[in-house]
Amino acid sequence: MVVPASLLTLYALVRVWVQVFWGEPRAPHPDTDPDDEVLVGTARRSVPMYAATAALVAVSLAIAVFAGPLSALTGRAGADLIDGGPYRTAVLGTGPG
Repeated sequence: MVVPASLLTLYALVRVWVQVFWGEPRAPHPDTDPDDEVLVGTARRSVPMYAATAALVAVSLAIAVFAGPLSALTGRAGADLIDGGPYRTAVLGTGPG
């Protein structure tokens, strides 16, 4: 079930890519009220867009830099999930007291 879902997702993303980057450019929206304060057709980008992009780049770089420690951490977490003895001892105690 994972493979068909992945292929459908890939197909959808390729269609979006083709339409956005290789498609015909759309005509700009006309400014029906030139006296209002809305700027139409400017190349301004919003601060949240830049902040989100910077955060994603920072997280991606952090994952790449700390790949070794993250791998060790996830390996220990996987081992703890497989062996539930230490967890049971920590939660339930060593025995009846």
